Amino acid sequence: MYFLLGVARMSEDALSRAMRINGLLAEWQRKVSGESSNNPLRAVGLVGANPVIITKGVADKLAIAFTTAQRAIERLERANIVKLVGNAKRDRSYCATALQDILEEPAHLKQGAKK
Repeated sequence: MYFLLGVARMSEDALSRAMRINGLLAEWQRKVSGESSNNPLRAVGLVGANPVIITKGVADKLAIAFTTAQRAIERLERANIVKLVGNAKRDRSYCATALQDILEEPAHLKQGAKK
């Protein structure tokens, strides 16, 4: 019973995180939809899979030019979806910190009824 309660609590936490992540991604998709290009919207999908992105990775995964990927990332940056991490001149990394915060927060386990 003890282990089943533990599994149930962890499942509730995972479900809560998934719902918050989905809500955040939907909000971001609304922010960048209606652009002249759909690349920022497609880049949001990549951020949903991994909160840390680099321009070359976005270009490769979306099969677009490097400069096109950079413009898409700049749009995400202006929308406060991602921010530059570090001071690198090349291979700059961008992070969706709001998403990463959800993933890295400690588990919030609700106490069950005691018998």
